[in-house]
Amino acid sequence: MKIQGEIILCYRSEKTGREVPVRWQNNLHMYEAADIMGQILGGNGLYAPNAMYFEYQNTNSAPIDAPTLTRAYGRSYFNTITGLTPDFHDWLRVPIINNPRVTANPAGGNYASNAVTFNATSAASATMLGQSPAQNYFASSGANGPSKIFAVYLVSAPVMADSTQDKVFSGVILSTALTMQPGQQLTVYWLQKFN
Repeated sequence: MKIQGEIILCYRSEKTGREVPVRWQNNLHMYEAADIMGQILGGNGLYAPNAMYFEYQNTNSAPIDAPTLTRAYGRSYFNTITGLTPDFHDWLRVPIINNPRVTANPAGGNYASNAVTFNATSAASATMLGQSPAQNYFASSGANGPSKIFAVYLVSAPVMADSTQDKVFSGVILSTALTMQPGQQLTVYWLQKFN
């Protein structure tokens, strides 16, 4: 069996709810995905992916300092993010907003493209704060510029009240950072295909 993932990112109007797709990209599965799958197959449903991380930077001019993603990235990477100057680098932890949608396609008996789709939405306001010790704002405007999302991760959060127990299933470094726009949210559809 092969697992293949991709994400669709959309700007969503807070006023109308209309979504405009702006990016499609494939993801990379992390080594922690094996830990997650082992827990799930062992009967521990608490490890089903149920959150996403949105990694962002607040900057008017500094270039985005996106990491080079490898399969070794996991929850420990996020412990290294201080949120301090010069780039005000931070991350949000947002819950999956709907139950994942399961699609089965037994075409020709080979079950090509069975899939699970996860969905999460950012909000953006001066009162929404990141998870780093500095707790930088996540907003479409601010003293250090608008928030720019440059990476997204699908996460298993077995204890929602304790992010230190999270495990990262997969991640994507965006080819170009997406700037939070006034009156817009960022919606992520994360598709995991099983062939």
